[in-house]
Amino acid sequence: MSKKTSLPWGGLLLTSFSFLIASAALPVQAEQPLPKFEELEKKAELPDPFTSFETGKKVDWGQRREELKRLFQHYVYGYLPPKPAYESTEVTQRAPVMDGRAQLIEISHTIGPDKDHTTTLHIALFVPTAAEGPVPVFLAVNKCGNVEVIPDEAITRWPVENPHSGCKNVERGNKEDYWALETIIDRGYGFATMHVNDIDPDMHDFSDGVHALYDSWFDEQGIPQAQRWGTVAAWAWGLHRGIDVLEKQPEVNAKQIALTGHSRRGKTALFAAAMDERVALVVPHQSGTGGMALNRNNDQETVKRITTVFPHWFNDAFDQFGDNEEKLPIDQHLLIAVVAPRPLMETSGLQDTWANFESSFQAIQAASPVYEALGVTGLKMNRPLTADDKISSETAGHLLQYRLDTKHVLNADYWEGILDFADLHFQDEDRSN
Repeated sequence: MSKKTSLPWGGLLLTSFSFLIASAALPVQAEQPLPKFEELEKKAELPDPFTSFETGKKVDWGQRREELKRLFQHYVYGYLPPKPAYESTEVTQRAPVMDGRAQLIEISHTIGPDKDHTTTLHIALFVPTAAEGPVPVFLAVNKCGNVEVIPDEAITRWPVENPHSGCKNVERGNKEDYWALETIIDRGYGFATMHVNDIDPDMHDFSDGVHALYDSWFDEQGIPQAQRWGTVAAWAWGLHRGIDVLEKQPEVNAKQIALTGHSRRGKTALFAAAMDERVALVVPHQSGTGGMALNRNNDQETVKRITTVFPHWFNDAFDQFGDNEEKLPIDQHLLIAVVAPRPLMETSGLQDTWANFESSFQAIQAASPVYEALGVTGLKMNRPLTADDKISSETAGHLLQYRLDTKHVLNADYWEGILDFADLHFQDEDRSN
């Protein structure tokens, strides 16, 4: 599967997958200074994927990739702590669901910097009963609890309500079409999810969730308050912990764990995939600003607007770039590039102009040369695919934008396209661990 390709900068040979390390990103130390906001120059053009920010010269992609991961943490999302020093995992329930077509596996995963400072993730894993071996699994965080997936009494209702979550008296299965579990299971895939509140409540308060557990770590590292993780980064870190659990389950193909998410949780899926090479495929859905859409020349939700309305999603440094997007030494095409060469599908709604699907496609176009340099096809066709197109090796490479005529929503029609894309990239791979 490993390919060698001659790169366009200096004729270097790079093994495409040699830098894909099966672990979460290591913490970046703060003592290596990056420029302050006032020291950054305005540049209207998109930053070049292959040119180092530090030296202004073409560099080896592995080196540039690590630089980009640091830049995105420093200026946009905040730095991620390391893998928890304390972990305790327990399978709490196995039960048949969907008339026996799927098995529900509930897992409690307690994590923290030590055993006295912890939080617990409640993961619901659904796998096809008919599967003869480990299956590929999509992992996502949900808004209102695991009970929203299907109307089955077997799913444990964890206490997820708080005055800021917008989730009160949640009916079982109220997002049944949104998650389309029947479609996922019938296509031979598994699905895993956990509630965002298990990681960090979606509110402008960093005194709860995992934030409170790692304040001392940030202090020890000397990381300034402005560069500490926001909620999107915390959720991404939580997804990494979900992968820690899933890759140890015999029902899961650890080589085929994919991430997805809608809107703010789509931003999360993209950032999580960029920061953890165990993610085999990612589908950010209608993720907009702070996700797939470029910050420069964004005529929909601007950096100023999103950091004013949702300041906690990002680190405190990001809001300085409101009306100053051209000072960013990065843009979202480079976050896509960090995912390379792994498959990435962006799904958009034609009526969801606020998420700026045109800008997202421009970001995909700008990232495609990195995929090509790593020996795989980026964009197969230089246009988005729609419901009129069949997703196949003739129309889709490792990058794809898929547009349906919807508003800001996820549904079974999107899932059919997502699973077609996953089939394209997973079907020829070994489905054993």
